Amino acid sequence: MKLFLAALLLTAVAVAEPADKPAWGDQGDGTYRNPILWADFNNPCVFKAGDAFYLTCASHHFMGMPLLKSKDLVNWTYTGRIYSRLRGVHADFTLPGKACSAGSQDGEVGFFRGTYYIFNWSTKYRGFVCKAAAPEGPWSEPVRLSEKIVGDFEDPCPF
Repeated sequence: MKLFLAALLLTAVAVAEPADKPAWGDQGDGTYRNPILWADFNNPCVFKAGDAFYLTCASHHFMGMPLLKSKDLVNWTYTGRIYSRLRGVHADFTLPGKACSAGSQDGEVGFFRGTYYIFNWSTKYRGFVCKAAAPEGPWSEPVRLSEKIVGDFEDPCPF
């Protein structure tokens, strides 16, 4: 019986074939399969700086806005976060499970006179901006754009 099981195992290993291609992302042959990123990177903002592309996206009530880098728009590397803490904005910004729509969402990047700016708006707690000399930072602490709640603005667009 042991000999039979060993022969069966060896036969199974001998005829097994590795998967031809990954289920998603870079297929290794110059093609890719969606999704490129197997994660929740919603409301993305993609911009180019030098020879690289950068992606930042909504993080809602989680800390910071993730920042990723790519040379080909397929293979992305996590480089950090735009900010680590939203001081003085509102406590609900930093409490998981509370006020999801009040956190950072729909960030948009602009470049003006050698400085990168990322504008963001919370549907509940005002807009804010961070700035940096380089896309990978370091980014400034978030600065409020308005002291008043002025309505349900979303999706800022610097121009």
